[in-house]
Amino acid sequence: MANQEIISELDQSSGIATITFNRPDAANAISTAMWESLPRLIHKLIEDGSRLLIFTGSGKYFAAGADFEDLRQIVDYATAARFWQAISTALETIAELEIPTIAMVNGPCLGGGCLLANACDLRFAALEAASFAIPVARLGIILDDSNVQRLVNLIGQAKAKELLFSAATIGSTRAATIGLINQAVEDDKLEAHTLEFARTILANSSLTVAATKASIARLNSHVREQERAIVGYLSSDFRKRMALEP
Repeated sequence: MANQEIISELDQSSGIATITFNRPDAANAISTAMWESLPRLIHKLIEDGSRLLIFTGSGKYFAAGADFEDLRQIVDYATAARFWQAISTALETIAELEIPTIAMVNGPCLGGGCLLANACDLRFAALEAASFAIPVARLGIILDDSNVQRLVNLIGQAKAKELLFSAATIGSTRAATIGLINQAVEDDKLEAHTLEFARTILANSSLTVAATKASIARLNSHVREQERAIVGYLSSDFRKRMALEP
């Protein structure tokens, strides 16, 4: 257990670890300190034997994203850098793990909470209680390329633009239709379904699962590298150097 705002549990017999955001009175908003503690907590769970991670929230929310009290304390470059670096480091830690990760979305999954769910391998959500939004346009927040790329990978460019430009909130049925989540599950069956799927994964080859994750990560990175290559052909430096060739 990292602190009472994040509760961690590890079932040694199965290797399934659960990380629960536990600020129900604040809609499980993830503070800077919570973001900063996540990488250490995750690595500790893996060291202790976790073979799969499930993220969820206590009470009625999954996670409502950034803590507005933290946002109000951003007054200069240093405070802004600390705030975003804490979020970015946690999300990249989750996205780059060799072991599989599942977001068990039991309620509203907003802002940074949705970015965290997107960084997981799989997302199962409560049919009625869950909802999704990344309202950065409403707040004047700019996402980095990694988070935009993860969203585009899930739902495509057009739907990503629609979601980000509008700052709209969508329900689980719509989220499943566009590919933001893997499946919408009846609310009272969400935990059982998630655990059953987790056990299905763990019954298979961990080597294959890890290799598959690595392959998909490489494919995603190649997309970005291809864009840089195309732009390179249009650069003045490339044209100048080609002019020197016989």
